[in-house]
Amino acid sequence: MVENFSCHGLVQLTYGLAEVDASQKPSLCADLAMSTMSRDLIERHFNHGCLAFDPLLRALRAGRLEPMPFDIEAMEVESEILAEMRTMGLRSGVLFPLPPLAGCPIAGLIAASPLSYPQVCDLLDVEGQRLVALAHRFHAQTSGELMRRRDAITPLTGRERDCLQIIARGERMAAAAHQLGLSEATVELHLRNARRKLGARSLPEAVARGLLYRQIEPL
Repeated sequence: MVENFSCHGLVQLTYGLAEVDASQKPSLCADLAMSTMSRDLIERHFNHGCLAFDPLLRALRAGRLEPMPFDIEAMEVESEILAEMRTMGLRSGVLFPLPPLAGCPIAGLIAASPLSYPQVCDLLDVEGQRLVALAHRFHAQTSGELMRRRDAITPLTGRERDCLQIIARGERMAAAAHQLGLSEATVELHLRNARRKLGARSLPEAVARGLLYRQIEPL
């Protein structure tokens, strides 16, 4: 996925989710972020309020939907992460707002580039729809891992996922047993283990949590 952005000149990716506290202030932490930059740098950056990207964070909070180009060279806020970007020769980038998740109403992908700001704007004019689709696909593939990390969720085994996926389609345990070549008792055991790992009290809740943590696929 990173290569798909790199071939367009967007060579550095930082993806993150933000929770919102009782005062509606975004809460950012490194456990809800992934980046091609140094992990230590990202932890310091996120755990100190994401100061370098306040304008981008404000755009996300305001409900912006379309991608937003930004000029690293013109940003007035100084921070360690901006200094690192400039050292890497990054001059501009694009913020891709992404759909919210349960407990994380703010999500976005920042793609930085050595291209100049006008060149990035031209890139969006030509390839904007494709890049937005790539960002949303990245979100769908990656968000579950971050949510599992946040909530300390143990990934399901292959058989647990198979059983829960069949139940998510509205089929019964007998159907799951037949399709997987297992006994109903074994299917019930896998589903019980899946509920325990997902922290679910019922099968419908397990399906909902399985979808949230990307342990099963949407229908």
